[in-house]
Amino acid sequence: MKNILQADHLQKTFEKNVAVKDISFTVSPGEVLGIVGPNGAGKTTTLKMILGLLIPDKGHIKIFGKSAQMQEVKTKIGYMPETPLFYAHLTGRELLLFVGEIFKLERNENKSRADTLLGKVGLSDAANRPLRGYSKGMLQRICLAQALMNNPELLFLDEPLDGLDPIGRISMKEILLEVKRMVPQLF
Repeated sequence: MKNILQADHLQKTFEKNVAVKDISFTVSPGEVLGIVGPNGAGKTTTLKMILGLLIPDKGHIKIFGKSAQMQEVKTKIGYMPETPLFYAHLTGRELLLFVGEIFKLERNENKSRADTLLGKVGLSDAANRPLRGYSKGMLQRICLAQALMNNPELLFLDEPLDGLDPIGRISMKEILLEVKRMVPQLF
């Protein structure tokens, strides 16, 4: 079975601070990988290197057997950042349609995916409200929906439960389990 993701001897230093030192791992189809550690351990730095947002000082990354820097690879990835920054004047629906346009989805497909995902993350009723009026939990859910707009083959979630209250955490876990069950049939 071919690896979806292979990271070999990654290292990243910022000035004199070694953020990531010589880590290697693989992810095979169907596997879930969690990168855990205390604050400042290099989790987000590692994720940003995998996504091609940072270039490793040493080591290399292959996704689907190709360089993580290739645009072809990036179109197959969904990413939910730890701290999303959205245009606050956009509505939830407008954000998803915007992301779909970035991925060059056909207009009807884009609208259909946006509406389906708004339902899956429980935001259909808030779809036409500006994001500036969304709670932290709602922003986390719309962030997950945008990560799924391109029907990714590989999904990265950076601290998806961060900042959520206990009820919000339960809700997000339920949504993630639903996504895990539904993604192959979703589109």
